[in-house]
Amino acid sequence: MGMPVAPTFVFPTNGFRFRDSVVDPSSEDAAFDAGDAAAGTDIASWEVDTLLRLRMLLQQTNSAAEAHGDLTGTLVIEYNQNGGGWNAVAAIGTDTDACQFVGGAPLNLASIDSQLIGSGTFLTDGDYLETDPSGAMAFTDLSDGAEEIEVEACIEFPAGQVSDEDTIDIRIGFSTTPANAPTYTDVGRVTINKPPPPTIDQDSFRFYDDGTESGSTVLADVNKEIDIAVDTVFQIRFLIQETAGESLSNQEYQLEYNKNNAGWVDVNATSSNVRSAAGALVEDGNTTQRIGSGTFLSTNGGQDEVDGITQANEIDFAGSDEVEVVYSVQIRSADAVIGDYFHLRVVDSSGTPLDTYTNTPRVRIPGFSIRNISVNSGSGTAVTGLLPEGTQDGDRLVAFLMADSASTTLDTRPSGWAEENTGGQPNDYSNFMDGKTASGEGASWEWTFSADESWVVVVAAIESTDGVDVDFYEDTDTTTQNALAIGEMTTITDDALVLTVGMMDASAPRSWTSDGSPVEQVEFHPGAIDGIGLVIYSEFLATAGGITRTVTVTGSAQHMSGWMIAFKPTVGVTVTKDVTTDAVIEVIVESDVTTDASIETIVESDVTTDAAISILVESDVTTDSVIEVVVESDVTTDAVIEVVAFTDVTTDASISVIVESDVTTDASIPI
Repeated sequence: MGMPVAPTFVFPTNGFRFRDSVVDPSSEDAAFDAGDAAAGTDIASWEVDTLLRLRMLLQQTNSAAEAHGDLTGTLVIEYNQNGGGWNAVAAIGTDTDACQFVGGAPLNLASIDSQLIGSGTFLTDGDYLETDPSGAMAFTDLSDGAEEIEVEACIEFPAGQVSDEDTIDIRIGFSTTPANAPTYTDVGRVTINKPPPPTIDQDSFRFYDDGTESGSTVLADVNKEIDIAVDTVFQIRFLIQETAGESLSNQEYQLEYNKNNAGWVDVNATSSNVRSAAGALVEDGNTTQRIGSGTFLSTNGGQDEVDGITQANEIDFAGSDEVEVVYSVQIRSADAVIGDYFHLRVVDSSGTPLDTYTNTPRVRIPGFSIRNISVNSGSGTAVTGLLPEGTQDGDRLVAFLMADSASTTLDTRPSGWAEENTGGQPNDYSNFMDGKTASGEGASWEWTFSADESWVVVVAAIESTDGVDVDFYEDTDTTTQNALAIGEMTTITDDALVLTVGMMDASAPRSWTSDGSPVEQVEFHPGAIDGIGLVIYSEFLATAGGITRTVTVTGSAQHMSGWMIAFKPTVGVTVTKDVTTDAVIEVIVESDVTTDASIETIVESDVTTDAAISILVESDVTTDSVIEVVVESDVTTDAVIEVVAFTDVTTDASISVIVESDVTTDASIPI
């Protein structure tokens, strides 16, 4: 008796057919639709993550083959991505391969009983597959002569595993290689169509006061930041755009804040710092178009004043369109202090940031403080300082400049800038300090050094200051060390803002520390530009007097230098709460109020029964001086607001009381 003749497996020409018209009919044996591609026709474009059914024909063509027994489990569905090699189609839901099974209407492993492609001797041993790389597909008992089966697979191509225009070939394979290698005359091919994902951009913003959605008053131009007092209800509106021309449905947007760059936090009804605040908006009402001019989604549920998030699943982008969302919020006096700043943005409902942020708003709590600091570095003789973000006219600007040579001099200054302190030229580098009052500033200024050197320039903007109180310079001369005591400097004015600046020259990055408890504002690491580096600390001194700070740097000993400079607050009193029964707020100026001086008392809420607010000036009020009391709400029963000048009020001086709302029973406002 001879050896059994092994079968020969062939995948013939036109031995496959895609269901690309009615992709998921109810039966594994349903006839092909007239719109389906013809047998042997590849799919020229198929979208990712979309169900596709493919039927394939497997023939045994050796007529001399004898009964071969059960081949159960030896057949698998395989794919080949861009010619990179054959792999088993992944199990349903894995999302780790370019081709995976996906659930369809028929049941997995349902028997294929109908012959839809071939015309030979048909065995009903083929299966419908939708869950697993392999199945009980088999020629259970091969007889003499040619036979064939049909297998159908329900598959998809996960977006995360394929690229646009990838080619995916699909065939029936063998987990156990047959004695006679199979012949693949024809296999099905799919070319992937992967549209670009939608792109959502926070394009622009605008601040408004509390008011109706369409009637609130603007507080600043589009994409301009604001200063605002604590506990004030205001609105922040965003223009959100889809920019890739793709659709995205069921969107809602959560407002977040970032306090002093400490990290992003959701805004809601109980959040600290920034909290949703009831105002004149309609919760989950639609917004109108007030910022943008593109195709607008008018059904959006984009108003919020309760929980920091717009109406659920309400925004549906069709592609290249836009929506506006608006939130009513306030910054809480319990959590924020003068000088704090808050960036605001929106994210999707899962907390995922948008794709891009073209503009991100910032709001600050105004008062005597550092408004902002800029840092710039480079090399050459031209030295460019950058305007600190948010600088306003009247701010005091101070610039600290370093050059990486002890012989470098400062040849020219920008218009309006003047030497604040002579500084010095320690071994290895030179340093300079200039100052001016901000007035119509551009985006930058340019100084000129005498030689082509590496340089760094730091510019600080100080708000609500009447200028420099006192300044001080210290350096190490020819010695090197790791710690430099800067001072003692003696301030003149109570509540002065003191900046301590440490400088050095080193060839590798270092870290700085200081004694006391100042706040580090800037640390420019040496090594970033050759070796020059600096640190800036800030602190307030409640009482005028002497101050010394020791700045310490890690690593080997270096030549060091440093400045201290103190700024004095604007003369005045700011009250952010009610002035109540019998309260007295008084500013006393015992000497001349001279040219362009300003004395101001601001009361931001009610001045009630028997309260008194007065400014007493005991000597001359001279040219262009301004003395002002501003009351932003009611002046009620028996309240007194008074300005008394004991001596001359001369040329162009102004003494005024401004009351922005009611003056009621028995109130008195004398000048």
